[in-house]
Amino acid sequence: MTLILKGFSVFLILSWPFVAVISVMALGGPGATNDKEGIRDIILVLYYPVFITSVYWITGSSLFGISGRTLVLISVIIITLGLHTSGYFKLASNAYRGINNEGYSVLNDKVYYDAQPIPIADADTFRPAEESDHPFRQSAYYIDKYRVYYAGEAVPGIDPNSFRRLTGEAPYGGHYDYWGDNTTVVYNERILTDSAPHNLEILGESYAKSNGNIYHYGRKVEQADADSFTVLNDFVAKDNKHIYYSVTPILPEADPDTFQFAAPAISHSIAVDKNNAYLIYTDSGSKVLADVDITSLEVLENGNYIKDTNAVYRIDGSEVIRVSDANPSTFRTTRYTDETPYHATDDVHYWINGELIK
Repeated sequence: MTLILKGFSVFLILSWPFVAVISVMALGGPGATNDKEGIRDIILVLYYPVFITSVYWITGSSLFGISGRTLVLISVIIITLGLHTSGYFKLASNAYRGINNEGYSVLNDKVYYDAQPIPIADADTFRPAEESDHPFRQSAYYIDKYRVYYAGEAVPGIDPNSFRRLTGEAPYGGHYDYWGDNTTVVYNERILTDSAPHNLEILGESYAKSNGNIYHYGRKVEQADADSFTVLNDFVAKDNKHIYYSVTPILPEADPDTFQFAAPAISHSIAVDKNNAYLIYTDSGSKVLADVDITSLEVLENGNYIKDTNAVYRIDGSEVIRVSDANPSTFRTTRYTDETPYHATDDVHYWINGELIK
């Protein structure tokens, strides 16, 4: 074999680990690990060094003094061990037997979730709680004549005979995830304590109300006043006494009556009330911005900067950092383009990703 062909074949063989890593991405799509033909094709492709070394064997050539026959044997052993260790053969075995590697499946009177058996499930009556027309989208819940299941685990105390979706479609497609039987509401695997299906009310995207209680993604907001409860976004809400991040009261200094996001169309990080400005950053990272003048506060486009008449501040996660060189009267944000190769400027200085460049 010519030197060029040998060099190219060496390059392809040495690239196998990279190709093997890339192949994992091919199994990342919905239902990909249940596609037996797809898994088969990936395995065959990953054996490509065997086909290359077979040419050396057939032509009687060697590589680095190693015979073609030995190269084939080494390739088969290494690749087979690699595929076995990576679980490819297990995926293929499950798929060809009819056991889903992702989601539920029933085979030979046994129920499986992610290819693991659910011993307590009744295979004869096991079915989705809601049928789906999408080939790779299974129902979130499955039921048999005894139980309701979520993510392969039985949800205790739920009657499968009356179990149903309790709410309709959510904005932007999909559905809200509140389900229940005649007496109990569940969100995913969480039972909403002290709730009732007949008076469940969805508040925004993530909060819900039932029996005078407030819940966030199925967790009870213990101190909430249901009558005055107002949702500000998926994670921030208020009532007549508290501001909440998820289920936790935050910012005890805040005035609930006047508390609101300063510029909700731009940012959900900066809020104000009649007294102060606030940074909203998780239940533990939210805080008062004592130095910010609320009467002149402006949240700049893209929400990464705010300013008042006295200073400019950059928002960096849980930190609000004063931009010491910035002139607040002329400071503005821009879209990065060839004509404006920066994110912010005050006509004297320029910043990219918060870093002063000029």
